[in-house]
Amino acid sequence: MRRLPERSTSRRARLGALTLAAIVLLMFEGCTLVASIDRTQIPHVDGAGHGHGGGEHSSGVPTSSGVGGSGGGLAVECTVEDVVGACGLDTSCRKFACVDATCSVTAAPAGTPCSEDNGIACDGKGNCLDAHCGNGAIDGNETDLDCGGTTCLACVNGRACASLFDCESGVCSPAMSGAAGAGGGPMAAGICVACTDSFQCAPGSYCDPKAGGTCSARLAVAQKCTVDDACASGHCVDGICCATSCIGTCLACHEEKTGKASGLCEPVAAGIDPDSECPDSPMSCLTGMCDGSSGVCARTPSGTVCRPAAGPCGLAELCDDSVEGCPADAHAGQTFGACASPKVCDGLGPGEDHCKYPSGEMCNDDVDCISGNCSNGVCG
Repeated sequence: MRRLPERSTSRRARLGALTLAAIVLLMFEGCTLVASIDRTQIPHVDGAGHGHGGGEHSSGVPTSSGVGGSGGGLAVECTVEDVVGACGLDTSCRKFACVDATCSVTAAPAGTPCSEDNGIACDGKGNCLDAHCGNGAIDGNETDLDCGGTTCLACVNGRACASLFDCESGVCSPAMSGAAGAGGGPMAAGICVACTDSFQCAPGSYCDPKAGGTCSARLAVAQKCTVDDACASGHCVDGICCATSCIGTCLACHEEKTGKASGLCEPVAAGIDPDSECPDSPMSCLTGMCDGSSGVCARTPSGTVCRPAAGPCGLAELCDDSVEGCPADAHAGQTFGACASPKVCDGLGPGEDHCKYPSGEMCNDDVDCISGNCSNGVCG
């Protein structure tokens, strides 16, 4: 569940220390600085169009006035009785509500007085900011105009940055030839850029194209996903992160298919085949449904006809629930079978042409006789 950032004095101290560490790393490594960031703890700037909420990593609380920007993440379900638990705590700058079982948040108008996080005025996007974060100037420890640093919103791509914490994307790329953003602050040494590949992101994170190229923390088991890369386990199965690859017939990782908790690979519940894996043709000796216990398709009962008799000398084949599939086609031995007397089956095939005369019966040709020998009009 995504909530708007809550800043505090202790957080500022932590971010300040982490920022210094990041700058030191930048000096020594000389390479693009990236990280996995809890996007719910990094503020945003520029309102609609730049906020997070469209990626795998976020459930994106719906907004009624642009809080957190646009992006259209997954709606957060709620009940009227549990707005706080599902949606978040109200502040001077934002109010939560449960509308049609979905969290909704309304931002107070810009300039509304506030005191949270030592701020003084709402920015119109749900955040209570220090005065310098909205004065149209680069001051304080901002890295670009009214963004970056430890007290203002994170900067969008193209803005100047000093560390990964200054950027919404989580990627602060060293500037080239002094191009550290238009009018970047004195601490700025790079530019906020979008990631293009998860290799750019720190361990435990991935590049989320749905969030505009943001390095986002990988998802835990049972969270919604669309690609393997989004999951800490590396396995996105049935639209959720699964603990294992869950490859096989009648196996699933979603509770709607297994009847058990999502996130663990379990046999599909009996009597259903949600992924159309089980054939139901007579020859398969399968019911077309999963068996519910061993991760295989359910078999038809023993004795079920899977192939009818073909011809007077053919035999009907029956399913055996201890083995897979219909037995091989069989035919009668040298017996009467269904042949017209006095002919009998020759034991060589199922069709009418395998009804032959036994020895001592009258014949016209060798092929009429089981022995293959017609002598003086009598089968030998």
